[in-house]
Amino acid sequence: MPIFKRFLKEKNLVPEALFRRVEVEKLLHSLEPDESTYSSAIEALVTRILAAKAANPAADVAAQEREIDERVYALYGLRPEEIRMIEESVGR
Repeated sequence: MPIFKRFLKEKNLVPEALFRRVEVEKLLHSLEPDESTYSSAIEALVTRILAAKAANPAADVAAQEREIDERVYALYGLRPEEIRMIEESVGR
């Protein structure tokens, strides 16, 4: 199981809430990332987000969320058109 999917599952975060299910499944089944390069950085960012939200539920964590997005895109080696497809699916 890819590291980001495992992490989201362990933290009770659902990737389908972020992306359309079809696109998530297509990405997960078609790509084999090198997890070790990105996993600790992504986990550190999520930990910072959770800590910020625990301290202040209204905390602005958009920059950290965007950095996670960028790292996941890099992890999977997504091309600009694939990134555009994902971001359009979530209304960005």
